[in-house]
Amino acid sequence: RPEVQRVLGAAAIGTGVLMAGLLLWNRALRRAVFQRTDALQKELAERQRLETRLRTLAEHDPLTGLMNRAALTEALRRSLALAARQKWSVAVVFIDLDKFKAVNDSMGHAAGDELLRQIAGRLQGCLRESDLLGRLGGDEFIVVAEALHDGPRNAIELTDKLLMQMKRPFLVEGRSLPMGFSAGIAIYPGDGDTPEALVANADAAMYQAKEQGRFRAALFQVGGAGPAAAGVSA
Repeated sequence: RPEVQRVLGAAAIGTGVLMAGLLLWNRALRRAVFQRTDALQKELAERQRLETRLRTLAEHDPLTGLMNRAALTEALRRSLALAARQKWSVAVVFIDLDKFKAVNDSMGHAAGDELLRQIAGRLQGCLRESDLLGRLGGDEFIVVAEALHDGPRNAIELTDKLLMQMKRPFLVEGRSLPMGFSAGIAIYPGDGDTPEALVANADAAMYQAKEQGRFRAALFQVGGAGPAAAGVSA
């Protein structure tokens, strides 16, 4: 009947409109979900980048990119735990630049910072892949050499190599700058079995080296006294 046909036609049109509306709504929903997912992924990537940046700042010296004191202490703690299992020695070398303050005073802190960056790069280039290098701050650096089978001799050889590298002048702002350092050496396990003890004893040995004439290294001696043979002169 015509009435039935009109009702069915209207129902078909209504159903078609409803289906079209559902399809459009579904498409809009998918687009919104995609946009939100993309925004969330970008936000997550940015958060991860910031977390990585914060972790880097927390563990590294911003000037040289080397490990800072906290990161180096933890790395040294792990090295000592491994050394205890492997029965080998670990050397901690405390480096203090000689007469660095004169560079800051005469050329400014920007020149001093550039010199520190060059020194850090030159020291790093002398080390094995397994060795650690960190900056404690100012003009003080720490080298950690692990897997040593003859601790004192191996540490002296390494430090002497570092001293020889310092003989080549550094070029800063067009000026050739000679630079040296005094170093103290403490050996695990004889000179301490914690990072704090080894760094403190290496620091004490460094002052012994300065008293012996600078630009040299000295092995830690209990009581702060020992023969001149404990030092290595470049």
